[in-house]
Amino acid sequence: MGILIRWRIPDTSEVSYNYTYIYRADSELGVYTNIANQAITDNTYFDASGSTTNWYKIRFYDNVNLVWSDYSAAMKGGEFRHYCSTDDVRMLAGLTSSDVTDSQIYDIMTYAMAQLNHDISTKIIRERVSYLDDTRENKIDGSNTTYYIKNWKGHYLGDLDDDGTVDATDLKVYQVASDGTETELTISSVDEDACSITLSSIPVSGVELYITYCYTPVSVATPEPLIKMATSLLTSAWAFSKINVGKAVESNFGNVRFIRHMDSFENYYRKYLKIVEQINSIDIIRLKEQTHLI
Repeated sequence: MGILIRWRIPDTSEVSYNYTYIYRADSELGVYTNIANQAITDNTYFDASGSTTNWYKIRFYDNVNLVWSDYSAAMKGGEFRHYCSTDDVRMLAGLTSSDVTDSQIYDIMTYAMAQLNHDISTKIIRERVSYLDDTRENKIDGSNTTYYIKNWKGHYLGDLDDDGTVDATDLKVYQVASDGTETELTISSVDEDACSITLSSIPVSGVELYITYCYTPVSVATPEPLIKMATSLLTSAWAFSKINVGKAVESNFGNVRFIRHMDSFENYYRKYLKIVEQINSIDIIRLKEQTHLI
């Protein structure tokens, strides 16, 4: 999914740097090669071809006085786990880095992802684990560690903590003993497609298990094209809102009139809502199909 790195912009009172150069290596002590440069005002870089094995350094440049800063310390970027990329947003909205920086798009995208998760997810709080079918028996017998949620049919586990991936942090499992003692158990792995979890320890026979989770009609972990499109549209809408906020729709200078098109937010937001409606309709269609089969 690519690697995202961020750094602190230096104090320009000392040297008026205006560019940042980004370097990448295959190891911390390896050879660093320049892969990009950008305006210093943007303190974020997304390396679409990067991986978690790569290391990065940056340095700043003043192209007026031809002055370079020292290289930064080596750093590892965080894996970029949002449902779309900055390039997806720029391609869809036609926004340039002078309109909105990668750093700003990244921040907007974080909120857009959380909004989308809210709009397409159903949250279940403390669902009691019980028998579902002969394949998903959910036995609490002192030997089983794998358990399934009740809403497994036609669904996927969702991104409850809005970090762009589906993993153990998106569910909570509680064990309740016969005397009422409650213990939160550790999840070792999650199967988003099968809607199952595997615990790191075996629950003893006789206890009750409860799971808190959310589920979605389509996969957000892959993510599916509709998820990518919806996130790109909502990010685009909020990006245009940021650009246009506080600006006059119309300005007059003598006989010259300038009109600013302010409907970009509404256009992209309406398209976002259409995609969300399409995603949620998948759940309705599946429910009708299951009811028909019954």
